[in-house]
Amino acid sequence: MKNYLSNRYAQRVSAVKAWLDAKSETGTQVMGEDGPVTRREVVLVNIIMVFMLTGILAADSSILLAAICIGIAGLFVWRLNTVNKKQEHGKRGILTNQ
Repeated sequence: MKNYLSNRYAQRVSAVKAWLDAKSETGTQVMGEDGPVTRREVVLVNIIMVFMLTGILAADSSILLAAICIGIAGLFVWRLNTVNKKQEHGKRGILTNQ
């Protein structure tokens, strides 16, 4: 039973990774990039926007929460840049398949 569950889990993880690494035509058109954009990059950009907007909205009531949200958004921007730089050089980035 344990082997069955671990195999099933591995299949699910590989399916999610394959979906994230697929090229997104819509994302490429929306972002206006010359080369293809992966779904992983689209998801990261959307996460960044959510944290930026949360930080902006929280700034009125809590400076600490706003700073935390902006810091988390900065971390995701750093990860996105790291993934892009490593893909340009043919290496694997932080969020790419290990």
